[in-house]
Amino acid sequence: KIFCRYTSVLRKPKNIERKMPLLIDSNQLAHYGTWLEIRLDRLLQNFQAIQQTAGTQVKLMAVVKANAYGHGLLPVAKALAGHVSYLGIASTREALALKESGVTTPIFLFGALLPEELPPLLLNGITLSVSSYEEAERISHLSESLSRTTRVHIKVDTGMGRLGLPLKEAFPIIE
Repeated sequence: KIFCRYTSVLRKPKNIERKMPLLIDSNQLAHYGTWLEIRLDRLLQNFQAIQQTAGTQVKLMAVVKANAYGHGLLPVAKALAGHVSYLGIASTREALALKESGVTTPIFLFGALLPEELPPLLLNGITLSVSSYEEAERISHLSESLSRTTRVHIKVDTGMGRLGLPLKEAFPIIE
């Protein structure tokens, strides 16, 4: 059973009992006429339900990019840390914030990076996505110079035409 509650109201009801802190102070959002309450215990229960359905042999990533989609990067990541195989983020800032907060769950960074962003990511063991041979080569050379081994996820463009190695060229390039 998946738990979720979304309420559209002009003002937040005052009679709601809370057992865990909110990730969002809905008073700050009152001018939108909606509020969202995320209970970390229910978030974890939802994850466990998904994991049970998928099977324990399946590794799951919690995508917490964009401040956990506005729900609070650190509270959400810490609630799921140790239960997920990876935390997925979209920026160097988010990756380093997770590391600085003590999260030890592996972190996967989606998207392309500027060359100056690479050193702190490699030094902190962040798994990177690679969309081209040149990008892989740049990461490899820097990893060697820092005496690091860097995990990468190779993106393959299977038809969207956005990011990744072209499907027909992917296997020869990867080899």
